[in-house]
Amino acid sequence: MMTDIIDLTFLLIMVSSWIYTLVVYYVYYRKYRAELAGVFQLLIDHSIIHFEDYYFYEQLGVPGFGYRVSIISMILKGRRIPIDNKRWIEPEAGELIRKHYDLSWIRGFYRNGYLMGLGLGVGFIYALLDKIGFLS
Repeated sequence: MMTDIIDLTFLLIMVSSWIYTLVVYYVYYRKYRAELAGVFQLLIDHSIIHFEDYYFYEQLGVPGFGYRVSIISMILKGRRIPIDNKRWIEPEAGELIRKHYDLSWIRGFYRNGYLMGLGLGVGFIYALLDKIGFLS
């Protein structure tokens, strides 16, 4: 009886965190995809990147959104990002972005990713406990 409650609790935490995370991820995508496209257009207009540098991830839609957010996040943190073997996005691009856009929502987007990691961690713990026979 007690193991059934533990099983149900782990599964409920896991599934609810995944569903919540996916819904919130999609909400971020719908709300901020145009702004993110504008940021990349700003970088193209200032010859920092080329359209081909991120076009593939733009075409992925929802799955590519997280990758594009991570690129912008690294730029805003002042990191030098390699585009290919010969080209880099310099840290000065972060100042240009900050002048034109308020991207404070990125912090909330990453908090959502941490919640998904928590759900995955609970899932792994559940699988491990089940594998060693603790839950049976």
